[in-house]
Amino acid sequence: MILTQFRLLFLICLLVSSCASIDKVKRQIATTVQVAEGSARQVIVDIQQFAGGKKVVTITGYSFEGYQDISAVLNSAVRILDKYNPETHIINLGHLTGDDLSIYSMAKSRGFTTIIILSSAAINSLSSMEEVDMAFVVKDKNLGGFIESTKKLSATSQAIVASSDIIYALGGGEIVYAELREALSLDKEIYFTSMEVNHNLAKQRAEEQGYTDLQNYKGKAEQLKSKLKPF
Repeated sequence: MILTQFRLLFLICLLVSSCASIDKVKRQIATTVQVAEGSARQVIVDIQQFAGGKKVVTITGYSFEGYQDISAVLNSAVRILDKYNPETHIINLGHLTGDDLSIYSMAKSRGFTTIIILSSAAINSLSSMEEVDMAFVVKDKNLGGFIESTKKLSATSQAIVASSDIIYALGGGEIVYAELREALSLDKEIYFTSMEVNHNLAKQRAEEQGYTDLQNYKGKAEQLKSKLKPF
């Protein structure tokens, strides 16, 4: 009886200790992606420690909207990666999905360490990101951008902007627009090039919202173009 009670107490202690660290959880997603999860503030600290003095280069742009010309995106990525040294910089992709993720493979082939910063609301997307060395997940119900009906950045976007030393925006929608505005206010080094969203997807979404004559295939981030460095 005493032995049984001891075993029960031992199991309870194991469970408590395994759940004790809520602010910072490290776990494995799929096969290779290491994950650190926490508040925006904790993620910012974690990235600083992980970078070890290296600068973070963020390449961002359209996500769910997709691109009309993916080859232009990949060509731009080559030009960006060729500018930096893996010994002094690491690569972060902001809000890019689908074929854009091949940028990670390009970065890895050049010897770069790769990271991603994303919302806990999008954590399932990590299963397709095997080229990422470390994923930093912000506890956030929003995917990014401004919190609804405010001009305050979501926790995820706060972490992305704060952690980025250099930002390259390959076009971008509302989320990227919000992040670039904040980055400008912090005097970050930001570069922008115009890109069009996927036309078919844009038309489909416009029709769902009651618009039938879509003329502009550039996202909201285009409004900040004149304030950003071209590349």
